[in-house]
Amino acid sequence: MDATALYLGYCELGRETFLARAAPALVVRGVETNAGSEHARALDVAATHAAAGVRASDGTAILVHPLIKRPDTPFAHMITVGRTGNNDVCVPDASVSRFHAYFRDTDGEWLVCDAGSRNGTRLNGRKLATRAETPLGSGSTLRIGDVTATFCTPPDLYALLIELSFADA
Repeated sequence: MDATALYLGYCELGRETFLARAAPALVVRGVETNAGSEHARALDVAATHAAAGVRASDGTAILVHPLIKRPDTPFAHMITVGRTGNNDVCVPDASVSRFHAYFRDTDGEWLVCDAGSRNGTRLNGRKLATRAETPLGSGSTLRIGDVTATFCTPPDLYALLIELSFADA
C-alpha cells in the first residue's frame, strides 16, 4: 500500500487517529513543466495511480510522501529528497537531482536545505541558497526542480486530504 492510500485510510479513522499515526509530509502535485518528458509522464502516472484519483483543486493528481527516515538510506540526521531510490523521498523527475535537498526536524522546527542541486529549490517562490538550512512552515510551497510540493504537518495534511477526498466524492 502506498503512503497516499495509507493516509487516506487514516482519515477514515478520524482526526485523532490520523494525528497519532501520521508523520509530516510532502504533498507532491503532478509535474507542471516538462510535461512531455518521459520522467514527467512517469510521475503523473505514478501520482494518478498511487493517489487513487485524489486530485488537487487544479485537477492535478497528488502523491503523499511522509517525511520519515528510511533505515537503509544514508545521512542519518536528514531526510533526503532526490531522483534516485537511495533517498528517503524519491521523486523520479529529470529536473530533480540525484540528491536534491534534505529536511531536518530540530525539536519541532522543520528546516529545508538545497543540497547543491542542478535546478535549485524554491521555498514560497524564493530560491534557496545552496547548503543553507531554512525554516519551513506548514503549508509552504516547495519547488524541487520542476516539481511542486507542499510541506504539511499532520493537522494540515489531515485537513487537505479530507478536503480533497470530499471534493472527489
